[in-house]
Parts: sequence; C-alpha cells; structure tokens
Amino acid sequence: MAYDEALAQRIREALDGDPALTEKKMFGGLAFMHRGLMFVGVSGTRLMARVGAAQYADSLAREHVREMDFTGRPMNGYVYVEPAGLTDDGLQFWVQRCKAFVMTLPAKAARPATAAKTAKSAKGETAAKAEKGEKSVKLTNSAKPAAKGTKPATPPAAAKKRRPA
Repeated sequence: MAYDEALAQRIREALDGDPALTEKKMFGGLAFMHRGLMFVGVSGTRLMARVGAAQYADSLAREHVREMDFTGRPMNGYVYVEPAGLTDDGLQFWVQRCKAFVMTLPAKAARPATAAKTAKSAKGETAAKAEKGEKSVKLTNSAKPAAKGTKPATPPAAAKKRRPA
C-alpha cells in the first residue's frame, strides 16, 4: 500500500528542527520516529497515531478517529485519524499529542550489529587493505566444538592417505 506523500511532507514541516527525529518505511507506509520510537506514521491517506493507553479512550472519542486495526485486531494505544481530521490544527494536535507520549518512554537502545553485517564490514576492511597493498588477515569463523561422543569433521584431503606405489 502506498502512502500519501503530501501528508508525510506536512508532518515533516510540523516537526521541523528536531534532531532526534527520523523516518522509516514500514507497515507499507512511512513511520516517524523520535529517539527510535514510532510516534506517528502515514498509512495510505490516514495518520497512524501512537497516543498511549492513558489517552486512548479520549482519542477514540474525537471526530474522524478510529481504532488502529492494522493486524486485524485493535492495537491499544494506537489510533487512525482519517483525512477529514487532519486540518492544519488537527495535524498539529495529533503530532504534539503523540510526541508528548513517546517522550515519556525510554529511548530505544541501538541494536547490536548482526554477524552478517559485521562480517561484511570486516570483508570491506580487508579489501581496503588489499587496495593499499597492506597484508590482509584471512577472516574465519570460529569453529564450534564437536558434540560429546562425536568425532570432529576432517577435510576430505586429510581423510584419504595415499599409499606409496
């Protein structure tokens, strides 16, 4: 599902100047994050709003708002705001409400690098050294110990011993 780029631009303008904000394509739309936590997003022409459990009932009581049922079940603390509720003042209200809620939560911790990313960056470092003419170190994965009661695997060349002719 595509998202309304004009609405996304309006959100960017409403949030202008905050260095803790990022955008991420997700849910088939665009999510706006504050310190790594999603607080508003664009799904089709609707605003996804993370209002939190305390403001959930009040948010649902407002015009042009309904439960966010992205997964087929209502998600507590999240609502959809239909385009009719996104006047300039309306959009500003929702952006501020959601940002205020997310500011009460601890920042999301950065994910540690995955093994694949680490190996990829290490291979890149090795290639860079080779271009400079430096000696490179061969990267290998550490071998896992053999399970109890099993023999360690031997390479095929070492397994066959040649008999003198």
